[in-house]
Amino acid sequence: MPTAVGHLRYGPRSHTVQRRSGWWLLLVCDRDWFRRYAPMAQAELPPQWVTAVDRERLSGGHATDDPRLAVLRPTLMEPAWKPHICGVRRERPKRHLDLWELSMAVGDAMDEKTHLIESAKYLRAKADTLLADARATTKVKHAAKARAEAQDALRVAGKRDADLPGVRRQIRKLQRRWMELARKRSVSVRFEPGRQVEFNYDPSPRSNGKHWWFDVECDLLLDLREVFGLRRRIYPDLHLTFAVREGCDDDL
Repeated sequence: MPTAVGHLRYGPRSHTVQRRSGWWLLLVCDRDWFRRYAPMAQAELPPQWVTAVDRERLSGGHATDDPRLAVLRPTLMEPAWKPHICGVRRERPKRHLDLWELSMAVGDAMDEKTHLIESAKYLRAKADTLLADARATTKVKHAAKARAEAQDALRVAGKRDADLPGVRRQIRKLQRRWMELARKRSVSVRFEPGRQVEFNYDPSPRSNGKHWWFDVECDLLLDLREVFGLRRRIYPDLHLTFAVREGCDDDL
């Protein structure tokens, strides 16, 4: 079986999941799983006849909301937690709860670092585009507005850069606390939040019409369940969810 890697994340957050449940453990994988495999999966979906409203259609010179039938292909979305393998699903740990909660704090700080880096990069790219527009236009007001928006974007990006060292210090502090507590609990450093973990996967994707996934094998995730007092056996079996149908829950 082919091998890939993911990163341990305890109690993940997501901008698309309003309510946070801390009793989840994921192996978060690269977003290229979705970019690569979702288009192929969507191309295999059968088109569906649906009732649609064509507001642009005219009837007697006026727009109409009369429905008509249309052929559409369902849309596949990236999972809320990105492509991931779920090792714990809504199961409260029976041991080492303090270590679990500290692991969540480490993960939150790592997510904040990623957000600061990615948002600063996005804002600088936006500023470059705005400045290019300002140079290309002959309209004075439009150019002035674009330059002002570019300056705002660069100012916010600079603030992101200024916040980054503090977040990195916080991560190091939390990681030291995690290591100290793990030693007291005799827990292996293999289970450290954010650690890269290898897994094997079946290269043939599977689907139930709502979720798309690869079956995987990862002994470390099963070992980790035992560390926190959970049954080694997990249902459904370990799998990497890389796409979901629009409007469906991520939970397979």
